[in-house]
Amino acid sequence: YHVLMDPNPDGAAPEGPELARMRKAMRVTQKKAAAELGLSAATLGHLEHGRRRSTKLERRYYELLCELERALPQTAS
Repeated sequence: YHVLMDPNPDGAAPEGPELARMRKAMRVTQKKAAAELGLSAATLGHLEHGRRRSTKLERRYYELLCELERALPQTAS
């Protein structure tokens, strides 16, 4: 259960470009994600493109994406 709920329990989060791919796969806009994190879209863009590194911010962003993913409606297989 814990592995499913937090696949990175050691605190490591994916880096910016991977976070951007996750966000896009969930169809969340950069503007919405930035607002949820209390950042400007430009700052989030720098993180996603690897021009800015912050493991703390990447972890917060990853946690936000995990929360948003859990809130998505589940589709039947």
